[in-house]
Amino acid sequence: MAGFGELPLGALNLYGTGPNAFNEESEQVGLLVAAHAAVAFADSQKISQLAKPWLPGS
Repeated sequence: MAGFGELPLGALNLYGTGPNAFNEESEQVGLLVAAHAAVAFADSQKISQLAKPWLPGS
């Protein structure tokens, strides 16, 4: 799972055409893509929260 701290933000599922379709380099690329997606998703959540008006007691 990709995320920050203890909060997972999602999962990246990859499918191959057969057994052993992915090697160590493929795994590293997948982790890189997942990390970038997690950063983008977390930033979009923060921006969305900033756009909401703050209401006392909420």
